[in-house]
Amino acid sequence: MMVQYFELLDNENKGTIVKSYGQKKYMLIDGEWVRTGILTDYLMADIYDESPKSPNDYIEISEEEALKKLGINN
Repeated sequence: MMVQYFELLDNENKGTIVKSYGQKKYMLIDGEWVRTGILTDYLMADIYDESPKSPNDYIEISEEEALKKLGINN
């Protein structure tokens, strides 16, 4: 299964990095990857018009870029 990384771009969560491994999503909190549902609203914006988020509110980034933004030396 492929790991993907997303950067959130909206004002509320700008700069937040989310790691996606299949259906499971994680955020780095205090140096630990913690499971989260934060990406759901962003992904659902592609499907539902009522979502408070827009598909333009996140981008997929490389693992290298994600780790750099998180300050993790690979």
